[in-house]
Amino acid sequence: CTKLLAQVGMGTHIPENSYINDLATTAPKGALHLQGIHYLNDSVNRNLGLILPKVDTITTGESMGLPNIVNPKGGEIPAGTMVFSPIATSTPTLPTGCLKVRTSDAWQDCMVDNLAIENTLNVEIFGGINFKSKKLSAGDRYTLAIGYNDEAVYAGGLNTYGRTGTGTTSGNTATFSLILASQTLDVSAGFAHGLAITKDGGVWSWGYGTGYRTGHGSTANKVFAVKIKAWPANVKGKRVEGGYANSLVLGDNGKVYAMGANTDYVNGNGTTSSYLQVPTEITALSALATDIVDISVSRFSGAALTSTGLVYVWGNNANNRIGLASTGNYSPTQLVFTEKIKQIVLGSNHGMAITEDGTKVYGWGAATAFGDSGGGTYSTPRDITSYLPGFDPATDQIKSIAVSRFDGANATTSSGSSIVITSSNIYGAGPRNGQRTGLGYIPRGNTAKYTPYSSGGLVYTFFQPLYTSAIPQNTTFDAVSIGEDHSVLLESIQIVEGKEAGGYGYGMGSTATNQMGAVSASYGVIAFPTLIKR
Repeated sequence: CTKLLAQVGMGTHIPENSYINDLATTAPKGALHLQGIHYLNDSVNRNLGLILPKVDTITTGESMGLPNIVNPKGGEIPAGTMVFSPIATSTPTLPTGCLKVRTSDAWQDCMVDNLAIENTLNVEIFGGINFKSKKLSAGDRYTLAIGYNDEAVYAGGLNTYGRTGTGTTSGNTATFSLILASQTLDVSAGFAHGLAITKDGGVWSWGYGTGYRTGHGSTANKVFAVKIKAWPANVKGKRVEGGYANSLVLGDNGKVYAMGANTDYVNGNGTTSSYLQVPTEITALSALATDIVDISVSRFSGAALTSTGLVYVWGNNANNRIGLASTGNYSPTQLVFTEKIKQIVLGSNHGMAITEDGTKVYGWGAATAFGDSGGGTYSTPRDITSYLPGFDPATDQIKSIAVSRFDGANATTSSGSSIVITSSNIYGAGPRNGQRTGLGYIPRGNTAKYTPYSSGGLVYTFFQPLYTSAIPQNTTFDAVSIGEDHSVLLESIQIVEGKEAGGYGYGMGSTATNQMGAVSASYGVIAFPTLIKR
C-alpha cells in the first residue's frame, strides 16, 4: 500500500538514547507527534503534543520557499505540513504573521493571519473551565449564575457597591466565585444589587443598598448575601427580579412583593413618593389577580403574568414603554392580547411578549429597539414576528426573549436592545451597545473587524440572525439576559450518544470588568457568543 505522510514540523526528533525503535526515529513526525517520549531520566527535551515550528520567513512563491524546513527522509515536504511564520514577508501588504499549510507542491495562501489569531483563536483558548449553569443573569458589568451541579450561586465582574457578593467593593472578581452555598431556585442581577431565592423559599440579597432596593430595611451596602428577615414567614419565594433601584419578588401564594425606590410608580402602589424598605405586597395587583407565575421589572416599570396567560403592567408609560396607548404613570393595568402569553419582558423604553404556542412575538415602545429604522414608538403591542428573517412558525418555535432593563429614558438614539431565541436561531436588534446583541465584532483598538449587517455604525434593519455568522453549529440556547453592556446566554441541554451535553454559559459584549469570568478584560469587546469560563 502507499504510505501517506502528513506532519507538523520537520525538525523534531527522538534521540537515540530514548530506546524508541528505529522507524520512529527516522520517519517524519506527524501532527500528533509526542516529542521526547522515553524511559530514561536524562536531559532529553520532553515537549509533548502538537508541534508547530516557527520559521524565519515564508512567502507565497515556491522559489523563495522555506529553507529551514526539511524532510528528514529527503525529497519533497509532505502535503499537510503546517507552519507559522512570525516575521513579516517581503510584501508589505501581507500579514505580520501567518498560518500556512503545504499542498501537494506548494504552500497555501494564509489560512489565519496574526490579527485573527490574536482576536479570535485566543478568545477560545484563554484558559479556565467552561461554566455550566442552570440560570444566568446580567447586571451592570457583572453576572450572576446558578451552578448546574451544586445549584449554588456564583458571581463575576465589577465589585463596586458589593454587587458581586464576594466580600469586597473594589476591583473585579475575575473568575466566577461561590457567593451563596445553598441550593438555589432563582437568581437575578439588578443594576448594582443581586437577589436569590433558595429552595427552602428564603429570599436573599446583596449589593447596593441605597433606596432600600435590597429589602433589608437599611440603605447600607451588603458585600455578602444576606437573608431578608422581613420576608413573610408563611410565604416561600418563587421568582425574583432585580431592577435599577427596586426589586420584585413573587411568592408561592401567587402574589408579588416590591421593595426599593418608588420613582415612576415602579413599585405598583399608585405613588411616586417614599420608599419600600422591606418586601411589601402590591395590593393593587392582588386585587386583580393572585395567580401570578412570572414577573419582570425595568428601570421605569413592572409586569406580571398570570397562570391563564394574562398580563398586567405598571409604571411610567413615557414612549409607550409598557404598551398602553396613553402616556403617564400607571398602577397595575391589564395589557390586552388576543392570545395567551407565556413570557413578558420589560425594558427601559420597550417591551416584548411571546404567545403560549411560541409562534408569535409582540413588541411595543421604542421602535428602534426592534431594529425598526423608521423610529418612533409602537403605542400598543404589535405583532413583530415578521421582523425575524427566516423564522417559520410551522417548523420553528420562539423559546425565550430578553430586553435591556437599565438604559436611559430615550426612545430614539438610546432605546435599548432586544434578543429573541428560537429553536433554531438567535436574533438580535437595537442600536445601543450593539455589541451586546452579538451583531458585530470589535476587537482591541476599536477597529471593526467583523460587523455584519452594519454600515458605518451598529444600526440594523429589524432583527438579524446570529447563526449565519457567529454561533457554533448544532449549538442551541434556552434563555438570555441583557445587562448594561453585555449579555449572557444559557446553552440547551442535549442528549448525545446517551450522555447529557450542553448547559454551558455564553457571553457577548464588554469584558472590561471580567463580567464573563476568566475572559481577560484586555479583550475589550467580544461581540459574538463566547464560552464563559471559571
